[in-house]
Amino acid sequence: MIYMEGRSLDGIVATCDLPTLRATLRPGHKHSLHAVLCDALTSSRGLLQRLESGVRVGREGEARAAVRELYVQMRRTVQVLSRCLELPDLE
Repeated sequence: MIYMEGRSLDGIVATCDLPTLRATLRPGHKHSLHAVLCDALTSSRGLLQRLESGVRVGREGEARAAVRELYVQMRRTVQVLSRCLELPDLE
């Protein structure tokens, strides 16, 4: 489970019903901002959870630094997307 500032993101993501979201995000159609943000949050959370479960890289070098930077940026992305989804007047 991922926490942001002492609270779980599960409640926020619950508003992003995945089957409905997939049906809504058909190629070639203009999607609502909420649907696009939910899709981005779901994907970002998936990547973050995968990174948190462990990634094997060498102890030194460019790969380790890149994975660390990716992890930090994904945490930040999840936080920002979550905050955006909490905005009352979003589209």
